[in-house]
Amino acid sequence: FITGTICSHTCMSKCTRNFYEESVNIRSTKLKAAEAGYQELIKTLKPVPNLKNKKVAVVGGGPAGIAASFFLAREGAEVKVFEKKETIGGVITNVVPEFRIAKTTAEKDISLARALGVEFETNHPINSLEELKASGYDQVILAVGAYKGTPLNIGCSNEINAIEFLEACRKTPKTINFGKNVVIVGAGNTAMDAARAAKRVEGVENVYVV
Repeated sequence: FITGTICSHTCMSKCTRNFYEESVNIRSTKLKAAEAGYQELIKTLKPVPNLKNKKVAVVGGGPAGIAASFFLAREGAEVKVFEKKETIGGVITNVVPEFRIAKTTAEKDISLARALGVEFETNHPINSLEELKASGYDQVILAVGAYKGTPLNIGCSNEINAIEFLEACRKTPKTINFGKNVVIVGAGNTAMDAARAAKRVEGVENVYVV
């Protein structure tokens, strides 16, 4: 559901169908398949006890952590996902604006992993890999995301990382005070999300994308 909704589908530029007419529209095809097959698939999923002695800890409950836990559990491993925030989903549920992807989208992907026996624990930051190994985990997968931004060092006193800005817009929009003018530096997907989110912030009159 997640990739079928917001994947940037760069593979379409390399699709061999481009030599004949146009590329396979892979993103929308994935979403149609997910929506049409979800109810039937979820009924068939159950824990697979193939690898009873294999315990895996996944640190981070974002898209990568959800996917890793799903495929490991499908092969029969005992998997537990540790997430430091109060919700599973990572940037999907905490950062990306809801006008781009609904929270229920991530919840469906999470439910597929749960159906295979994956355990999710929130509000549990992991500070020591040795602690996990001492708890009996054979393998540890780090799926902590890429939250750390790169400062522009442009001498601006109220510079804010786009991830932090979008998270504030999603969680506490009423507390944001950025004045009348907001400048977005960059023009990729995150920048467009930030620009659209900024236009929705009370008090902001002008948004510039540079």
